[in-house]
Parts: sequence; structure tokens; C-alpha cells
Amino acid sequence: MALHTIMLTYDPVIGRVTSDAKGRTIAKGDTMEFVSNAGSVRVLMIPEANFSVAEFRSGDSPLTANTIGPFKFCCGVTSQGVVIGYPLHRDFGDDGEVSDGGSRTPK
Repeated sequence: MALHTIMLTYDPVIGRVTSDAKGRTIAKGDTMEFVSNAGSVRVLMIPEANFSVAEFRSGDSPLTANTIGPFKFCCGVTSQGVVIGYPLHRDFGDDGEVSDGGSRTPK
């Protein structure tokens, strides 16, 4: 099983948090963690039941993809004491797909 480290980037010019998760193939049983150079992260996985935990925060152990199918995550960072994105709102994040374990692209 692969570990996927997903980088969250805060762009203060546009006031948005983005990720480098696009195009990755996550296989059932793979683990995911989220990091950011901007500060601590907080991520909500949707649907929550498809992962080992519903929320990921900086310092947590990687979460595990338990179920095949589409998912979305809502993300936020805390930069210089200010929360940007999740949990204030769910506007920032990406969609993904958990596969049955075929070819994958770990990063």
C-alpha cells in the first residue's frame, strides 16, 4: 500500500488553499497525509465513512482509504494564527477516486 503526501498551498493573493492531489490514483488500503508550508492543516474527508477517520489534522497519523469510489476533501490551513478554509467553510479542496488497487501514482 502506498503513502500519498498531499501538499496544501495557501495563496494570499487570491485567498485560496489548493492541493497537488489532482490526477493521483488512490487505491483501497493506501494511506494519505496532508501537509502545508503555510502552517497547520485540517481536512475533512467526504464521504466520511470511506476513510479510517473523517478528519485529518497536522500531526495525525495518515488516514486509510477503506472503500472504493469517488471522494472529496475540504481543506484549510492556519497561517500566522488565521484559519483559511475548512472548518470555516468547505469551499477549498479537491475530488478524487479510490480504485481497487490497479496502477497507481504515489507521491
